[in-house]
Amino acid sequence: MGKDGKRYLIVFVVPYLKATTSVALFHALAKKQIECIVITEPSDTCVSLGYFDNANRFLDFNYCKTNNIPIIRRYTGGGTVLLHPGQIFYQFIFSKSNKTIPFKMENVYKYFSNIIIEVYKSLGINAFYKPIADITLNDKKISGQGAGDIENMLVFVGNILMDFDFDMMANIISYVKDKKSFKELLEKNITTLRKEGLNLSKDSIINAFIDVLKDRFGHIEISVLPEYIWDLSKKIEIELTSYDVITEDTGKEHKVFKIKENYFIDPKTLERVIL
Repeated sequence: MGKDGKRYLIVFVVPYLKATTSVALFHALAKKQIECIVITEPSDTCVSLGYFDNANRFLDFNYCKTNNIPIIRRYTGGGTVLLHPGQIFYQFIFSKSNKTIPFKMENVYKYFSNIIIEVYKSLGINAFYKPIADITLNDKKISGQGAGDIENMLVFVGNILMDFDFDMMANIISYVKDKKSFKELLEKNITTLRKEGLNLSKDSIINAFIDVLKDRFGHIEISVLPEYIWDLSKKIEIELTSYDVITEDTGKEHKVFKIKENYFIDPKTLERVIL
């Protein structure tokens, strides 16, 4: 509640946040039941496993170790994500008792994806929603997203790809042996603002994001993260990067690899698989 008696939606803008800390952060905010939106850019690199990912079956731990890439597991859906500088990440954290937010999962993705599309369109970028989890530009994925329920809070997270390290992404996946062809396949189906010739600054994207949030939610308050949230984030970060958590056998077999929505490949042949 603001000083004027109005209810404000809190927005935390956190530039250059350690990648694993940024993942732990939305868990901490959800645990403390704080409704808010976080906008951040990683200051370094990490691999973020989806809740159901079985890393032992597909992740190259040796490559990650050799290249000093930490690994963290998040308690939201979606596949494995490579976080690094040059990506803008957004985190929506809302109470499941909030009647203004739809909580049927397909509606959740559509609702929040439309906000991100508004950001793109305000920047002159003709992006589209590709159900259930992607935003596309010229039929290529430019934003990947995931959602989950943490401590009875809805968490919806995603990214805007200003840039992307396709070579590193190809190398962290162990069960694809033809790295060159795999990288080419990724580049064919995933795009970035840089690849599209759109040299937008981080600040211009964040400012556009904030303007869209003002239009959508009315009253917002740009705030500073409380110290106790930082402390809790660090504790959660230790837990979610622990060996037992990242190597947990979730039972998922990973017989196919998802490139983008409705596009899966056989990791051995790289041929498309129709599910």
